[in-house]
Amino acid sequence: MPKTVAAGSFKTLAKALAAADLVGTLKGPGPFTVFAPTDEAFEKLPAGTLDNLLKPENKAMLVRVLTYHVLPGRVMAADVVKVSTDDLDFIAPDDRAGGVAGLLDGGVSVVLHTDGGRAVHIHWKGKDIEVAVPTVELVDTIGAGDAFGGAFAAWWDQAGLGRGELLDRDRVRCAVAAAVEVAAISCTRVGAQPPRRAELGAAWSPRR
Repeated sequence: MPKTVAAGSFKTLAKALAAADLVGTLKGPGPFTVFAPTDEAFEKLPAGTLDNLLKPENKAMLVRVLTYHVLPGRVMAADVVKVSTDDLDFIAPDDRAGGVAGLLDGGVSVVLHTDGGRAVHIHWKGKDIEVAVPTVELVDTIGAGDAFGGAFAAWWDQAGLGRGELLDRDRVRCAVAAAVEVAAISCTRVGAQPPRRAELGAAWSPRR
């Protein structure tokens, strides 16, 4: 078990990593950055959520939730979290707003909530905005969420932006709009086939 995760205030995380069979991965070649939720953070989840996640039949969802908190390489903090409506319904049944609030209270700067073909909701503490999703001829949704998340990060990096700009609503909105474009194109193709850079429009020429 990584030293930080094995520390006294991360016992619940250690238990979850073991249930998800991720301990061996974290002991492998790294480095890895673990955005480690404390025991106190887990206690803020709605009653029964953690027990449900730890059930063997929910292992795939547990892995998905935990890998939001693990990245290859060294990163200073978890600043952006992308969640789907299904994720929120599982993590905080009947209280999506509470699920988002819990992420923001845990130190996340911005939460990107995707909802299939409906608008993407961008959440900061005390402020929410929406970005429209275009209507496309749907072929396959496999990989659309990953395409969205990867595109947001790619646009942000291409624009030369950092953590400090995540509270800039206009810039985050532009990044989400660019990510929506990538995810929408991905949904018009069979399998996980996001577009190449040359296929993308003007949104992919951000000003530095």
